[in-house]
Amino acid sequence: MSTGGEGIPFLPGATVRDYARRDFRKKQSFEFRNGVQLERAPDNLPELEEELSADEYYNFFKTLPPRPKPGSDPKPVPRYVALDRRVLRFYGYFVEPVHERREETYRVRKCIIYYYLEDDTIHVQEPKQENSGIPQGVFIKRHRIPKESGEFYTMDDLTIGIELSFYARTFKVIGCDPFTREYYLKEKSRELPENEPSFPEDPYQTQRDLLITRKAVVGPPKPKDDDLIRFMEAKLGLPAPRLAKDKLNQFLKNDRKVLRFYCLWDDRDNMFGQKRPYVLHYFLSDDTVEILEVNEPNSGRDPFPSFLKRQRLPKAKSELYETPESQYYTAIDFRVGDTLTVFGRNFYIFDADTTTIEYYAVNFGIDQSPVQLDEEEQQQNIRAEVPPYNGFGSEEDSLGSYMFLIPKVPKKNYEKIMSNDRKILRFRCKLDTTKPEDVDRRFILSYYLSDDTFSMFEPPISNSGISGGKFLERKRVEKPVGVRSPESRYYGVDDLKVGNKLTIFKYVFELLEADDFTRRYFGEVRTAGLFVVCCGSGTGWRW
Repeated sequence: MSTGGEGIPFLPGATVRDYARRDFRKKQSFEFRNGVQLERAPDNLPELEEELSADEYYNFFKTLPPRPKPGSDPKPVPRYVALDRRVLRFYGYFVEPVHERREETYRVRKCIIYYYLEDDTIHVQEPKQENSGIPQGVFIKRHRIPKESGEFYTMDDLTIGIELSFYARTFKVIGCDPFTREYYLKEKSRELPENEPSFPEDPYQTQRDLLITRKAVVGPPKPKDDDLIRFMEAKLGLPAPRLAKDKLNQFLKNDRKVLRFYCLWDDRDNMFGQKRPYVLHYFLSDDTVEILEVNEPNSGRDPFPSFLKRQRLPKAKSELYETPESQYYTAIDFRVGDTLTVFGRNFYIFDADTTTIEYYAVNFGIDQSPVQLDEEEQQQNIRAEVPPYNGFGSEEDSLGSYMFLIPKVPKKNYEKIMSNDRKILRFRCKLDTTKPEDVDRRFILSYYLSDDTFSMFEPPISNSGISGGKFLERKRVEKPVGVRSPESRYYGVDDLKVGNKLTIFKYVFELLEADDFTRRYFGEVRTAGLFVVCCGSGTGWRW
């Protein structure tokens, strides 16, 4: 190391090397005290031992005994990793009282209790049952469930045969799966009790299972069930009349052939009863019947078109398990003018469609001509009179408050607005008066074809004493009381003819002439003779 000599500045080229120094190690100036990093004072630095030579350093490691390699301790595994996807499963149930039915006083609702080892959470699942009518599935979502004391449930609180209280509902634990039993034995050195044989009996569910499993076979098998059964029954001696008829031939011949009849159900004997129309369809392919209700407008009834779904229609209610074949309606039983009994309701057949009439005439020789019904007196529709315009807003707004409880914005004729946009008919007019100050006044009357509105402008005249400008704001103009009619209340394009006089808010104006656009418009729309009458034969003018 180079140092400056005594009295010599420590600068490059003015240093002296200390050849006697052999130890160039740097002293340690930091240390730990009670787990805190501290810096040593320069006076407290430890003295360095004498540095070994190269030979001494080499021989030093030769004389040392062999040292074992330091072993590495296994790293601790977090709980959420070690116990991930490890779930304890217990089987249980709770009893739910039923107060609204006499067939059952309580229900036994089966549940599965899942305990998650990674975070001590619990969730309760109720297996879904077919046609139970109960919203089953997740009964208690996954979370830590507190006890009544305020602590949370752990795996030490779960075992077989105990009752658990989850939010004031008592669950009885009756079993667990093999993994849960093995886990308790391995980790907790605790053997769980044996599983209970089964869930307690539910009287109502037992009755339902009995009805489902009971199969009472009465009468012959149907063709759609099994043809082999029909063959074996006939082979074993079942009489032919007991076998169901094979209707395949009937189906192939009469598929999509339907007879249509029009019926009336007279319910006037009951309070608020009426004559109600129906349509009866008879399907020749399988001798089934359906009845549809005719939805009349403003009848006040909900639209239920299907009065009787498609089925075999018995002639009378039978107390037997199976109605005999002869007790069902067939095509020969439907006659126009007869009364049909449909489950206690009498339907009067008064008409049939053309195809049905022809079918009966060809196959049965029966005339199915329609029957004339007695025409009832038609009640006169009483309509409320429209109240007069009250002056608030436009007349359409006032009419909307009468037609609707909640007034709506009057609908505009957008097709007329778009086709006649910016089309304006202009006329020059004057006041029909004898007053000297108003005789020479001239006005420009504009008619907007898009919404049938008028506006009027008065050109200024020098030294007349009358300031010109807007004379009439754009609006619809009503005709005088003696001229208007319900069909023509406002002035329109038909009233705009040169020479006509219009009464606009008690002022009488006479139309003098029209501009070029107005002439062209009337020339395209009107006939040539009417064009001369409307706009005159002059050359016109423009502004």
